[in-house]
Amino acid sequence: MRRFLESNNLSRGLMLALVATLGSAVYLAYEYLVAQRGYVEAHLPGGSVTARFARDVLGAFVALFISSTAGFAWARGGRLVGFGSWRRVRRDLVLIVPLGAAIALLTVFVLEPGLYAPASAKVHNPFKPLGVVFFEEVVCRWGILAIAFRLSRSVAVAVVVSAAFNVIVALPAIQMHGGALETWRLVGIMGVKFLLAIGYAVFYVHKGLLSTMALRFVASLPEPVMAVL
Repeated sequence: MRRFLESNNLSRGLMLALVATLGSAVYLAYEYLVAQRGYVEAHLPGGSVTARFARDVLGAFVALFISSTAGFAWARGGRLVGFGSWRRVRRDLVLIVPLGAAIALLTVFVLEPGLYAPASAKVHNPFKPLGVVFFEEVVCRWGILAIAFRLSRSVAVAVVVSAAFNVIVALPAIQMHGGALETWRLVGIMGVKFLLAIGYAVFYVHKGLLSTMALRFVASLPEPVMAVL
């Protein structure tokens, strides 16, 4: 806990959280005010979508600040690369681009028509790359994986915990987009997301946060493409 409360880690955590909140807010604004406004209004009888959006942005900032600071405190050393660097990202592009493209193609040609279709039948969010890069990666990998590793001292445990948490975080969005999905389809979507989250976590352990964020950005590029089609 002492390392978490060090002023250097707190200040870096605050800076990362502010940047990540801005990116996440753009994604959430489109989600709440455009893509899924009808769903949100239906679950806010007498409430305000704008107020709900503002409340959730504040909640996202708190989660991001805790996760960001935890990452700076505990995500470096041992078998974890840590934050990484832009130089490392450039070096990793030879792996990031083809791997991200493969995941994107898998999503478009296999998962989207075969599994995700009823859960994404409404308006696609062109800002989804910002949501997964700035929220999922900072919270699930940089924060939760670092905390789990700090408590367990096991990379394997930390990877599984972060992947499970990633699925839990994604569940409300799945329900928001898909409504009452068949049980088999919901289980299938959660299973695929868990396996992908395991893969992203393993990539993060070896390459660091910035390279994993770049991978997620490339892998999620089909979303803005489908949003304009």
